[in-house]
Amino acid sequence: MKGMEQVQSDEKRFIGIDGGGTKTTCVVGNEKGEILDVVHGQSSNIRSSSLDQVKQALLDVIRNAMNQSETSFGQVAFIYFALAGSDRPEARKRIAEALRPSIADSVPLRIDNDAMGALASGTWGGPGTVLIAGTGSIAYSRYSTGRVIRVGGWGYLIGDEGSGYDVGRRGLSAVFEEFDGRGEKTLLTSFLLNKYQVSEVPDLIPIIYNREEIRGEIASLSKLVFTAASHGDSIASNIIDEATGELIELVRPARLNPEMCKAPLVLCGGLFGNEYFKNQFVGKAREQLGELQVVHPAVSPAAGAFILAMQSFGIQIDQGVRRRIEESFIQCVKKRI
Repeated sequence: MKGMEQVQSDEKRFIGIDGGGTKTTCVVGNEKGEILDVVHGQSSNIRSSSLDQVKQALLDVIRNAMNQSETSFGQVAFIYFALAGSDRPEARKRIAEALRPSIADSVPLRIDNDAMGALASGTWGGPGTVLIAGTGSIAYSRYSTGRVIRVGGWGYLIGDEGSGYDVGRRGLSAVFEEFDGRGEKTLLTSFLLNKYQVSEVPDLIPIIYNREEIRGEIASLSKLVFTAASHGDSIASNIIDEATGELIELVRPARLNPEMCKAPLVLCGGLFGNEYFKNQFVGKAREQLGELQVVHPAVSPAAGAFILAMQSFGIQIDQGVRRRIEESFIQCVKKRI
């Protein structure tokens, strides 16, 4: 990528990247806040992919986004990477060292956890708490001082309470408990048998255990739990009640600080894309935690990383910049549909 033809332009451009276990998204835009392109690529989670795979995935999305937006490294003022699995300094250092030979030395890089992009997508770079509930679960709070507090996110073997995996696993357990005669009847049994086209509950075992991506497969079953709960199934409703309670506990520690009580709570992740689950969580959270400024971001975590890239360069995200980011992001998404 070094050596790419330099476009003669004084316009500064910024790149924000959200890298997860499923895909990587790259946003490129200018100093006015106009997003010029959004590009998707392969996973870039250092915990589940090799360093070479992560490097290639990141360079591919950057290259594609720069080519499609006619951007050169001579214009790029900052690149902000918000990457899953990059919590620890040594992981960030390894990724930075792998990338630097392919990226012009004049371009500043910052590598952070993927939650930072998700948080900024709802707070526009300001303080607040982000609660992510997807395949896994985690909460991050960023204070006005720049201090960052993490709660949860310790992986499905130890934590990930209230996550899609947790909900799906509980749903599976309920089905087998009913089959054993040690649990109540649940709609989840017929839902699962129908999904996998089998006639007996034990037939589910080889199907589940032989999946290549068993964690993601179990997490996908959370949708069946939501459907069963919306149909009045008491077992599924109890699972959701327990899951929302676990997620509230991820948020509660930050609420001990008065600043976080007034700051936005940003909801991200696939579980909050389900209206039933989202409403159950918000209602219960307000009962237990008091008044909440709940934010559902209008832009993606990759756009949040773009916001952080601009901020890192010293650009203030005022109302005009914010409006242009929102409008141009929506236009880019529509263009891709």
